[in-house]
Amino acid sequence: EEVGSGQPRIDFLGNTKGSLLLEPSRTNLITQSEAFANYYWTKSGASIEGDPSTAGSELILSTMVNSVSFAYDTFDSATSSGFHARNDSAGSSQRGGTVDEISFVIGKTYRINIDVSVASGSIPFLRARDAIGTNPTILSEQLVNGSNILYVTSDSTFTGILEFSNGSVSEYTVSNVSVKEVSGFASPSADSPLGAFKLVEGTNTGNHNIFSANLAVTLGLTYTFSLYVKKGERNKVRLDGGYRLSLDATFDLDNLSVSGNGTIESFANGWYKLSATGIGEISTGNTNLYAYILNDLGTQSYTGDGASGVYLYGAQLEQGSYATSYIKTQGTAQTRLADSCSQTVPDGVIGQTEGVAYVEIDWKENDEESIFSVLHDGTVNNRMDFGYSATFNSFYFNVRTSGSGQGLMQYSSPISGKYKIAIAYENNGFALWINGVKEASDSSGSVPITTKYNVGNYIGGGREYPIISSKLYDTKLTDQELSALTQV
Repeated sequence: EEVGSGQPRIDFLGNTKGSLLLEPSRTNLITQSEAFANYYWTKSGASIEGDPSTAGSELILSTMVNSVSFAYDTFDSATSSGFHARNDSAGSSQRGGTVDEISFVIGKTYRINIDVSVASGSIPFLRARDAIGTNPTILSEQLVNGSNILYVTSDSTFTGILEFSNGSVSEYTVSNVSVKEVSGFASPSADSPLGAFKLVEGTNTGNHNIFSANLAVTLGLTYTFSLYVKKGERNKVRLDGGYRLSLDATFDLDNLSVSGNGTIESFANGWYKLSATGIGEISTGNTNLYAYILNDLGTQSYTGDGASGVYLYGAQLEQGSYATSYIKTQGTAQTRLADSCSQTVPDGVIGQTEGVAYVEIDWKENDEESIFSVLHDGTVNNRMDFGYSATFNSFYFNVRTSGSGQGLMQYSSPISGKYKIAIAYENNGFALWINGVKEASDSSGSVPITTKYNVGNYIGGGREYPIISSKLYDTKLTDQELSALTQV
């Protein structure tokens, strides 16, 4: 669910009591994160479906004739029943007829039924524009010769028309046209409860996938692609970064297994957050992000049945070595600001000559500098902080007084899982306690004057650390007490 600016975000994954979620600033580079029926997402050997049971009233209100014939340069406005035929091959736009104006709303999804019978030439595309042709296309779908059921999501709000477009001399008949607003299926989000769509394999032999519009990536930078997926008739999915991004992972939603550089995280009601991380390769430029349906054997190229598939929600591409919480987009990239937590505490709460600061964190692997907790005076010159150093791949406890380093203690054993960490301080007596053990100490140095206590991202950046608990003592505890406090 969404939380307003300035409000704490509480994360319940892996902690039923909830923990404070602190994350760095990230941008979702995918500009249509939920609208999988929008033409932003190309469907190859597959189609997108909404929930047909939610279909609203018919939006085409005029009486349609049983069938409408269109031929290049031979339009009959008396029988075109309001739909435009279009062909630009001769350098001019040919149209016929008038249309009931259909109100398309940004972000809304529509179910379009249409039958096409092609007598000659190419099969047309179906497009939608405003009545004078100036608004952007909201859908651009290649029709098939026969019955067509399309789910499309509008990327603008306007009252407009449907039109047909093809690149060669053509003749075809259109019949049984219907346009109704529909919703998606139940999603894992409280803010978009019907925001999920089903990716359905076609009957072709080959790949069955959906992929994004071209996304700009930079050579050498790290990116993570994440997508919420729920199994349908299929339970295996592959995420791929295309030509310029080295991410590639395959997921089994029955066994909850991953092959490749991916992770899988469980949500409620059968939903899983799949993510894969890769580096920009080849050159700086555009790439596509792919989600493939695999068959029961895990094979990517196979003959589909036209009905089986998986459910999708919430796509995100972000620069970074892991997936952060979901950022919704609806036409433009969106940025979430960095989280931080701090308090200027009353006199006497922070021990000025001795004390202990403690946090329990849920560590996730990362390659970014991060601070878990810091006592300071509002500057970097007087502070006691502990966090993670990417340079040394270690937890650390750093002390600076009047800009002068007083001590740097480090813990560089393999790091994984949950940690209870305490920094104990007094003049000429500093110690770093981790999971019941005094891992480092320093017997020389003076305690700085501090007035503020921050939890998470004091300097900015870094990975999220769900803060399970945090404590502050104005006296230095004994070794026995510190061992008990940090015991796992």
